[in-house]
Amino acid sequence: MSHTVTTLMNNTVTGRNYSPVILIKMFFDSGPVCLWTGFGDIDYARSTYHGTGNLGAITPIEETTQLRANGMQIALSGIPSANISLALAEPFRGRRCDIYLACVDSTTCALIADPVRIFSGKMDTMTINDGAENATIAINVENMLIDLDRSRNLVYTDECQRSLYPGDKGFQFVAPLANKVFTWGR
Repeated sequence: MSHTVTTLMNNTVTGRNYSPVILIKMFFDSGPVCLWTGFGDIDYARSTYHGTGNLGAITPIEETTQLRANGMQIALSGIPSANISLALAEPFRGRRCDIYLACVDSTTCALIADPVRIFSGKMDTMTINDGAENATIAINVENMLIDLDRSRNLVYTDECQRSLYPGDKGFQFVAPLANKVFTWGR
């Protein structure tokens, strides 16, 4: 995935008074969940990102020169057990998740430059470890390239084509051609 870094972000990174942070935006049916790796709330792109402080963690994001789908995991700990039912009730599988690298001012924790998206994928599985008072939720996020590994259970038949596009007659003569003998060159 190529990353476009704005001039302001480049100047910020080469400066001295900044702290790198991670912004995570997960898209659910009930609305996006926006988190960041700091304390308090910050606003970016008409969304408020809530700080996870030391309670959040992500696995390293791998990039290779090979065409391969590398996934990663987002974990959030210290969640009150009463809120676990919210996580269980919300559909998450196949929903988009974007991760950004941003810079904040070291003293005011205000965003300095435009964040750079470093990962975009789909949420796949969720693991919940429920303790006596607090719980930990871990969500595996797969790269968009994972779709290339999934089989497509479609065939080139008239029935399959009409199930996707009712009224389309593009494959109506395919079945009779299967056993047709053609004489070539006469």
